[in-house]
Amino acid sequence: MKYLIVPNFYAPKSPAYRGKFGSEKIHAVAYNQCNFRCAFCGFKKLKETNSYQDYSLEAFDQIVERLIPHGRGFKFTGGEPTLNPRLLDSLRCVKKHGGAVLFYRIPNIFPNASNYEMIKQACDEDLIDVLGISLKGLTPEEAMSVSGVSKRQLCWDNVLKTIRYAADSANTDVLITYVVDRTTSLSDLDRFFELFRSERSIYFKVNNFQESEFTADTGLRPYAGDLLRKALQSAAARHSELRGRIIFVEGTKGISDSSGVEVI
Repeated sequence: MKYLIVPNFYAPKSPAYRGKFGSEKIHAVAYNQCNFRCAFCGFKKLKETNSYQDYSLEAFDQIVERLIPHGRGFKFTGGEPTLNPRLLDSLRCVKKHGGAVLFYRIPNIFPNASNYEMIKQACDEDLIDVLGISLKGLTPEEAMSVSGVSKRQLCWDNVLKTIRYAADSANTDVLITYVVDRTTSLSDLDRFFELFRSERSIYFKVNNFQESEFTADTGLRPYAGDLLRKALQSAAARHSELRGRIIFVEGTKGISDSSGVEVI
């Protein structure tokens, strides 16, 4: 399986991670395959613009060793990283060199948590510091529609099972991402928070839909940023257990610039 390595690309999103490592940028390890076909995602076009390579484990190990002095975080993203049969070996390599593993997003593209057993093993071995999971919908039917996947187990049951297992892991922080666009209602946001509001180890990351050349043909448009921010602030005011657990990424600035990431 081929992937793309980009040094010092991402801004950290997890408050817990930022508490440990500050705002130092994170290296990207992006894979070129995905088993979902999400309506909001520009991955199909994006992967055609990048030069992906098939690295041996030895070559990957050497790259990690070279990059560690310039940043300890490595974000495995995609596409879907768990489609790589050598993924666990790659994670072990990062940890061996004293690095931190973040398992989540690039613009509108997220690991989908459909491979429960692989992520479970990674959590059991303490290989993932931050697990970011994209929730494709707020019901099984919505998740199947958005992901383009007809099997409920793949896009809903496995995802919730993975979230709950990782949330119970002592050394893994969990971020759940929900992409908001102009059709999203305020009641949708409340339903999103309600799913895991009682799980205090879980952060809620709300991404406003990001328009780009890769998503131009989706027909989706972003929510009004100021209105969305006020809605999130209102939710935190009404539910004290959400305060400090809502992460708002309004636009593309938050991809690589920490000032574009707000904790509410």
